[in-house]
Amino acid sequence: MASELRVDRIIPVNGVPTGGMGGAIQTKFYQSKGDDSPNSSTSTTPIASEVTLNITPTSTSSKILLNCSYHWWFNTNTTTDYFKITLFRDSTNLATQFGGGNTDWLQWMPSRNPLGSYNDFCTFQFIDTPNTTSQVTYTVYIGCHSGNTFRFNWSGQLNSLSATEFSA
Repeated sequence: MASELRVDRIIPVNGVPTGGMGGAIQTKFYQSKGDDSPNSSTSTTPIASEVTLNITPTSTSSKILLNCSYHWWFNTNTTTDYFKITLFRDSTNLATQFGGGNTDWLQWMPSRNPLGSYNDFCTFQFIDTPNTTSQVTYTVYIGCHSGNTFRFNWSGQLNSLSATEFSA
């Protein structure tokens, strides 16, 4: 006979540290291997990528740990531009949690002088507190600083986003 354990909340034996997180409740994962016709853009404002996932928090006090990895490169050998990346929860740019405007970014990746036209990779984490038990959608948004053409979603390169809910 199979056993099953169901709980509403997981709390460490010594309690949740102030500002900390408890046990993992659920994880959602999205990955894209890319396609044969990579996307390109010159946008300096955030544009949605194909990297997106949905998660429904079980508690309004839950924290969501987001892990993002992404490949990109500039079409030309630019040495003065930056690839920029941020995360949106539904229509909210999560970078605005730091007091800036809606065009803020979580990461700025330099063109890697003198190798601006070479593929590059970024990875980062972000902790969100969505304060809801309704489904939320997290999406990676991308852009560049100076308007040079950048490419993303190249064939065979893995782009991913994971969201792990923790009790708080």
